[in-house]
Amino acid sequence: MRRLVLAVAMLCGIGLVAAPAANAATPNKADAAAGWLARQMTDGERFEADFGGQKFPDQGLTIDAIFAFAAAGVSDTNAGKAITWLAKPEITTG
Repeated sequence: MRRLVLAVAMLCGIGLVAAPAANAATPNKADAAAGWLARQMTDGERFEADFGGQKFPDQGLTIDAIFAFAAAGVSDTNAGKAITWLAKPEITTG
């Protein structure tokens, strides 16, 4: 019985030691957060709301993302894409 417990403890310990760290590509939390936020955007330029399976552009949430990028001082590229998308006449008029 002691050998079984020891074997299970060793296997659990090996599993914990061998588990890789979460994708720690950047030590800067603002960069990591901006990267995550940018990956949530549709086509890297806007957010969309889903109502009953139909998607609609969400200008307000897109503007919130622009403010988030600016506040963090990162991801000017994505903020620029979002601003360009918002500046289109068909987006601002509905």
